[in-house]
Amino acid sequence: MSFSTLQAVQCALKHNIGTLKAANASAANCAGGVLSGNTLVIPVEQPAVPKHNADPKEVASLFLSIEEQLQLQINKCKYDSEYYASIGEIANVNKAKKMLQCSAVDLNVVQACRLRGELPPKMHYEQRAFTKIRVNSDLNEGECEVLVSRAINLPCADGTKPSELSTFAKWSFPWPSDSSTVGQTCLVKNTDKPVYNFKQKLPISDKKERMSRQVRRKTFDVTVLSKGGIFKSDRAIGVAQVKLDILDKKCTLHEVIQLMDPVHTRSKSTCGKIEVSVRVREPFVSKDTEDVIEKWLVVDAEPTKPIQPPKLQNSPQQTTAIASEAEAEGSSTAGKEKKRAPAENKNETDPNTLSASTKSPPKNRKKSPIPPPRAPPGGSK
Repeated sequence: MSFSTLQAVQCALKHNIGTLKAANASAANCAGGVLSGNTLVIPVEQPAVPKHNADPKEVASLFLSIEEQLQLQINKCKYDSEYYASIGEIANVNKAKKMLQCSAVDLNVVQACRLRGELPPKMHYEQRAFTKIRVNSDLNEGECEVLVSRAINLPCADGTKPSELSTFAKWSFPWPSDSSTVGQTCLVKNTDKPVYNFKQKLPISDKKERMSRQVRRKTFDVTVLSKGGIFKSDRAIGVAQVKLDILDKKCTLHEVIQLMDPVHTRSKSTCGKIEVSVRVREPFVSKDTEDVIEKWLVVDAEPTKPIQPPKLQNSPQQTTAIASEAEAEGSSTAGKEKKRAPAENKNETDPNTLSASTKSPPKNRKKSPIPPPRAPPGGSK
């Protein structure tokens, strides 16, 4: 039996089974229906729950992955809404809230399909562009943070092994304009790959135009020094100069700089490198934005139509009984009409049966004058 025939049998629909084999016809009759001619009728009291032949485990895993993806989208919209609200971007806050509502509705649709035992609804992926605005919200307008993270492959002095090298770093930030702010990291011993993890916040001007002019002219200088002993002073083994003009467009500067020779700063480099970062709340000139394109899952949910139970077909016996009852009612109605017909005809022909309201009132007629008598013929004698 074909798939369409099975569906027709299950849903109590009419289907022509005259072209099927006898085995298939007998199997269809075993479903609890009545065979009338070439039409199989199966009565169903309640609408059947939608079913599918897919593996339940595969369907459950598919529902799980869809719901996880939609939940990730909801969490992303929540984070973006809170983040943009903290930096005052109201337009992006409204956009994130709208996308959050759409994803929440899609998640409800998918969960409803899972609870009803249906297959997942139709869905598709869209390419959506997001504009990310980077702001270091942990910093205030008049603050700057410098970080000296680590150094790599520091050069060693003559006769010094890498495992015996003890170093620290000094830095100089160009603010205030008349005298730079200086500091140094902790001492790291017995390695040529020291990890300093130095971090410090510095006060700067809250006027962005003034800071922009300052960072264009000055640099952030870092010098790595080797610790001396009792009869030896500290010796510089590398110098790095970091340009700060990128802070006009970016709120975070993060670079790994090649260390130059302290004597020949601009011409000779060493084998060592150092990792540094400079952070401000917002760029001094423009906003730090980035356009990101992501795949966004959207559910194509159509309005569900209420399932109506199929109309039940009467059996041949019920059809015969209904026809006989109709004939009996028709004959009784005809007899009543015949009895009513003579009375109606009598009422039409007998003038005495007319109601008084139908008779027209007599009209007032004027009496004509009596003519004078005629003279007898032959005249009077």
